[in-house]
Amino acid sequence: MNYEEYREQGEAEYDALSEVVRGILKGQINDPANSLRCQPIQNRAKASMSLKKKLEARGLLGAENIEEEIKDLAGCRMIFYTNVEVNKFLQSRLITDNFDVDWEKSKFHEPIEDDDSRYVATHYTVRLNAETLAQEGMGRFEGMLCEIQVQTILNHAWAETTH
Repeated sequence: MNYEEYREQGEAEYDALSEVVRGILKGQINDPANSLRCQPIQNRAKASMSLKKKLEARGLLGAENIEEEIKDLAGCRMIFYTNVEVNKFLQSRLITDNFDVDWEKSKFHEPIEDDDSRYVATHYTVRLNAETLAQEGMGRFEGMLCEIQVQTILNHAWAETTH
């Protein structure tokens, strides 16, 4: 899909995908068996104007396959209160049990010495798994990527002020 196709119809599809991913995550977080505490899970499709700037910066505005170049057309952000809760979530396998993870596109951000950004977060790049895709109406999302960001509330606040 190219930028114009994204602007006309893709943004709505990626927003729908982010809602589905958010729903799966919310269901797992709210399951009493998991005993996890999380701020409300945020979701969104990348706004077409934001996407245009990103594509221009990378020299990809004319690309015919932006979904292969940009991994965060859909996104969810999970904000936990503490590092202990982040670690508990990461060890729970809720991501790997509910999604197909593209490990090559996933990122694990750690602070780098001599870098003022100090950004700390885990970004999983996922697809809906076969079980979810088999459900009525879900096949339309086959092959689409969604980025799930996992971080603490303090790291989120830091990222928001420095982004």
